[in-house]
Amino acid sequence: VFIRGLLRTDCVQVKTQQDFDALNLGIGICVVLHPRVYEVHKTVHLAADGIIFFGIGFPVMKSALSSSTILITGKNCVIASLIVDAPLLTDKQDQDIMIDVFGSGAEMYDVSCRTQLAWTSPVKKVKTNVMLHVGAADAFMENIWLWRGDHWSGPDLEGKSFAVKSWDPYNINPYGLVVSETGVFATCLGCFVEHQLWNPIYWNGDHGMLIMSQGETAYTNNGNVSAVVAGTTSRRIPDLSPGIYYTVGANVSRHFYIGGGIYNIFGTTYSPAVYPAMEVFPRISQSIQIRNVMFAAWAGPDHFSSVLKYRGDTFGPAMNGSSASFYLCDLVKLTGDSPAPAPSPAPAPVPFPRAEIQCTISNTDYYGTIAGWPIGMQHQKCDRQMDADTCCALCSQQQYCAYWREGNGNCFYFVIPGFVPHDAWQAFSKEHPTGEWTVGWRNESCSRCDSGGHDSRSPTTPHIFGEDIITNAADAMCNPQHIDFALMSPVQRSTIASCYKELRSDEQTTESRLKRNMAGIMARYKPRQQYIAGSNIGAVSPMLVALATCGLATTCLMILVRRRMMCFGPELD
Repeated sequence: VFIRGLLRTDCVQVKTQQDFDALNLGIGICVVLHPRVYEVHKTVHLAADGIIFFGIGFPVMKSALSSSTILITGKNCVIASLIVDAPLLTDKQDQDIMIDVFGSGAEMYDVSCRTQLAWTSPVKKVKTNVMLHVGAADAFMENIWLWRGDHWSGPDLEGKSFAVKSWDPYNINPYGLVVSETGVFATCLGCFVEHQLWNPIYWNGDHGMLIMSQGETAYTNNGNVSAVVAGTTSRRIPDLSPGIYYTVGANVSRHFYIGGGIYNIFGTTYSPAVYPAMEVFPRISQSIQIRNVMFAAWAGPDHFSSVLKYRGDTFGPAMNGSSASFYLCDLVKLTGDSPAPAPSPAPAPVPFPRAEIQCTISNTDYYGTIAGWPIGMQHQKCDRQMDADTCCALCSQQQYCAYWREGNGNCFYFVIPGFVPHDAWQAFSKEHPTGEWTVGWRNESCSRCDSGGHDSRSPTTPHIFGEDIITNAADAMCNPQHIDFALMSPVQRSTIASCYKELRSDEQTTESRLKRNMAGIMARYKPRQQYIAGSNIGAVSPMLVALATCGLATTCLMILVRRRMMCFGPELD
């Protein structure tokens, strides 16, 4: 199999229950689960670094545990293409977390968690308190479906389970996705969390990013904390308000959520009360961005009491009728807070002797926070042999390139009108954050790329990118605000940036493709090449990002996510 762009012929193949029970997960092992139902009698613990654990044909892992079904404590581990079922609730078996992530750099692709009542007849209770918990840095998730079942087949359930409250005590799952305080810089592309009894998504890890989500509140007993419905052992997360679909926790200072659908069906027909759709605990500012989200309700009365609960007040309309919808363009505008003023235009560069300035600064980063120094249009080159001189040379070849950043085999160089002002660079030189990048300035005095004042080597030929997909999508379809890269980690920035670009086609430009109708785009979109950027993570299709930014139909986005238009290039470690 090809994994991360590399051919692996040493994967352990699991085809029987005996194979599964005998697994020994060492450093860097690759495990392939073949299609079948596997009984999980001990936690699948990815304790070593670099473990790859994935299925073909979506094998089902049926837990019989109180402990987690999957526990990740090793670094840079991967799980993919799995269905994980909640265990039965018994006196000796009471699961708290289904998948628990404590290893940094974890990656999860095409993972489904569910409550499945049809395993037994007569029906027995199943329970997991949290389906997926992320408690480590730099987690990356793509196409995650966390489903508290709302209907099933089988002799006891077929035609008897949809919107039937009496099954709730058998179907115990209060929380879906929980990103806790230690889950910083978590990224999720395509998140489908549905029907959890209390709170489907709780994001309390700082610097989080969610692009495209879709989910529904519980059809029956939404927010009901009664022990008769939720059981006597369900663990409450402090400060959360049961019944609210999406919550941003108090620990968060920066959060980015774009493109989603949050729905309530049946309203108070089968539920005891009505709640807001979202709650945000931290102060809402440009650092807390929630944009292009559709809220919808149908069937029954009293669905959402408001769109947002924030600091004791509510914002956005209540949805009390038999059907209603509200499209959230921008969270800051919803609450009435004014965005920060735009930086003033950069003044003309002031010539000065090269000796007065340090043209490159190591072990730092630039977040776009200095007045007069805009982030600009980002270009990128990924190369294992990349160094500061090569990155500087790439910048020098690009007209209007004003500064560059190099680190971890990546070069990002930025085009802005004019130059970065001398005073802005001086301020950055005197006081700058600590980071993993070398940042270089380019103007008349800093036009050479090595300490001797001459280009030390010829740069690697840069990739020739086409137009910025987000810019063209905005011009052609929806004209959203541009995404603010200053709010993202280096890994997140490089991931999303690589998605914005694609090579020019000999047949048609990106712009002309974007002007086709949606059916034509989805049928014919075949980018010539895509690139991995950042630390061993896949990049979602640029068209997905463009569609999510424009807030187009969730169905189209789901199709694109599930088609897995990802990049696995030879440059990936």
